[in-house]
Amino acid sequence: MEAIIRGTFIEKTVTVEASTVLKEDTVLGEVTATQNLRAYKSDANDGSEEPCYILPCELKNDDADSAKEFKNVRVLAYGDVDAGKLKLAKSDDAVAAITTKLKNNGILALNIQDGIGV
Repeated sequence: MEAIIRGTFIEKTVTVEASTVLKEDTVLGEVTATQNLRAYKSDANDGSEEPCYILPCELKNDDADSAKEFKNVRVLAYGDVDAGKLKLAKSDDAVAAITTKLKNNGILALNIQDGIGV
């Protein structure tokens, strides 16, 4: 939970695609039809294109053929995070482009500078 400074956690089901690892501090979106979470991707069209949760732990799906659902995963629903430590599943997505959407969903992405105040 390097990115998470403080906040409120809830339990949700997180879907991880085949042969995929979702890293700690990955930004998640919610699939409208199932209300399950999956990695946020700006080009999705299932609801997960809206960034709204942060994953505080790593989830790994070793199955090469199908997605896996992880139930009762604690995710950050509201709080403050270090924007520089957030992870995005899609390489051409940028945290700077989603900070307003995260804020509108209750997550404040702060620009933290290491070493300040030490």
